[in-house]
Amino acid sequence: MAAAAAAKKVGGLHKAMQLSPALASFMGRKQASRIDVNKAIWAHIKQNNLQKEKELRTILPDAQLKPLLSDREELNMFELPRELNKHFTKLPEADK
Repeated sequence: MAAAAAAKKVGGLHKAMQLSPALASFMGRKQASRIDVNKAIWAHIKQNNLQKEKELRTILPDAQLKPLLSDREELNMFELPRELNKHFTKLPEADK
């Protein structure tokens, strides 16, 4: 049973991806899953109070996040995955 669990393929949001240079700089590594990136981005947003006070769905990017989010002044939290998607590419077969 343990062998079956170990052989289970990781995919979807948990699959490691190659990061763009800008996102790699933010994350401090060249590869990460979408889940790990999302957690790090949201931790940064919360830690630095980058949401509108009365409208928490609106993110106000700081100097670290703007290059990742097309230099936008603000964006809706539902637009975040689309903006971050530009920074992911599949890993080459040898790196998997």
